[in-house]
Amino acid sequence: TYTLAGTDAGCTGLVTITQNVAALPNLSITASSSVTCAGESLTLTASGAASYSWSGNGSGSQITVNPIATTIYTLSASDGTCQAEKTITHSVNVLPQVSVTPSPAAICPGQSATLSASGAQSYSWTSGQTSSQIVVSPAATTVYSLTATNEGCSKTFSVTLTVSTCNSLPENNQGTRFSVYPNPFSDKLYIRDIQPDSVISISDALGKKIHESTVNEN
Repeated sequence: TYTLAGTDAGCTGLVTITQNVAALPNLSITASSSVTCAGESLTLTASGAASYSWSGNGSGSQITVNPIATTIYTLSASDGTCQAEKTITHSVNVLPQVSVTPSPAAICPGQSATLSASGAQSYSWTSGQTSSQIVVSPAATTVYSLTATNEGCSKTFSVTLTVSTCNSLPENNQGTRFSVYPNPFSDKLYIRDIQPDSVISISDALGKKIHESTVNEN
């Protein structure tokens, strides 16, 4: 209440005025989860006012968002007389970015390869193994999958290990003619009608040289 006193020619008068002050809306914001993984759904619910507007995220007392990084959400709300503003910060854990590599990239049947993963805190292969590195010996080309986890957030990755036949040798049809048999072969290989002083070089499917010799006249 405000009182005003005025004097004129020795006479004093008083006047009062009452100004009502409304309280600001007592806003509250709750999140469906305190921390989410990047891209996961999050519901924010507001209370304490009659109407609500979320900065860049529409209106209404409840919104659903999918943050990919830690985000500050701003709410403006009104009770019909006064308007208030409130913010909430939501933490987001990023998904793991994992590199999965086979060594070697291709093998022959019966051989082994090592699959190595890096970039996460824990790993789970479809085979049930949980180390970052596993040894496999597939009989055919195989796709291996693993689930990697960081700070409770998981993502699935895959890697292909190529298995080559490794026992077939194409015959040479360019220039000098010669015969190769049997084809495919296992342990012994015969070459007929090859010219003297020719160099025979044989490599496996991985490009590793396994034999080299020069043909003599005998």
